[in-house]
Amino acid sequence: MYIRKIKTRGTICFQIGKKENGKFVLIRHVGGSSKPEQIELLKLKSKEELDHLKFTNQLALFANTNTPTRAKLTNWYITGFHQIFGHIYDSIGFPDGLLRDLVIARIVYPKSKLATVAYLNQYLGIESSIDPMYRFLDTLDKNELTKIAFDFVSQKNKGVALIFYDVTTLYFESNDEDDLRKKGFSKDHKNELSIIE
Repeated sequence: MYIRKIKTRGTICFQIGKKENGKFVLIRHVGGSSKPEQIELLKLKSKEELDHLKFTNQLALFANTNTPTRAKLTNWYITGFHQIFGHIYDSIGFPDGLLRDLVIARIVYPKSKLATVAYLNQYLGIESSIDPMYRFLDTLDKNELTKIAFDFVSQKNKGVALIFYDVTTLYFESNDEDDLRKKGFSKDHKNELSIIE
């Protein structure tokens, strides 16, 4: 048996066959294409098919007493993000548990809390539901978490002089202006309301 490559109307075709009485006898037509990348793939597939056909009826050299069972994928999870960001999270000193999972999910998959629960269940195998998550968020000691973050940044940078954070989408449901509230550009297109500058 061998692979035959033929060209017809701009298409390269690959066939597997053998010679009988000086003529080509087709065993299997692998496929054809005019695109170079697909032609390369068909070439590789033809070689695999030829090897498979050659050794299909070949007797084993050693008797196979126990047939190996085929592996079956029962479930899968994406863990790389959790390992990388989890290491950073742990080095800061934040508490372990659901908060860790929520923080990492927020970095990797920044969606709503409901979508975050679905992400944790589907891709990380972390069973959770929306109600316990809301109850958990209500129990967080935000002052303690702020202190942990502040201490970590202070140690790394020999103190903190200034912290920036994005509040440009916050606005007041008021037309009053003062030192904190001024009328200006709003990402929510509420330019008639005063925003934090």
